[in-house]
Amino acid sequence: MTMHLFSIIVIVITALFSVRVEGNVITLTIDEFYTGVQNNAYDAILDVRTTEEYDSTGHIANATFIESLAGYSKTEAKELLDGYGCQGSCLHIAIYCQSGGRAGRAATLLRDAGFNGTLYNGLGVGQWTAAGYPLVTSPSVEPTCGKKNCSEPLDAPTTSPAPVAAAISHIHMVYLAFSTLIFSYIFY
Repeated sequence: MTMHLFSIIVIVITALFSVRVEGNVITLTIDEFYTGVQNNAYDAILDVRTTEEYDSTGHIANATFIESLAGYSKTEAKELLDGYGCQGSCLHIAIYCQSGGRAGRAATLLRDAGFNGTLYNGLGVGQWTAAGYPLVTSPSVEPTCGKKNCSEPLDAPTTSPAPVAAAISHIHMVYLAFSTLIFSYIFY
């Protein structure tokens, strides 16, 4: 019985430290985010920091500034998505802040507000600049969500490795569960 409990604890701890998909939001590494930005893999890149942060440090190229999105209500978030035409299962939206926390909360809010496309937590400008990637001071851009027709069959962008990483995380969890069951069976 203690071996079985030990196996379950190992699975839970491994899951906490290895899965990068949280509530249908894919958390990117900063290099994955940079690659996606460079390859235009996202229909929108949302900067959800404060005005002071946005103005003082600059922002990632082609970002749409939406001040403190994580603090919006579900209704306000839905109205925002509708206003930009960002409702569709084929859409890919990356969100970032200063360090990733507010980006994660904003992504969860958009999911709760009804967005059914793919959401990415791109972490923050802290990680971005630490990796040596540049920030710009150009004006905020209008997202391209409304220009994409989700009724036509489209493939997900293949330029971002995040969907592959998510699939690998799921496969990894299935492998861990299966191997733990086998381990428990042998030693129980």
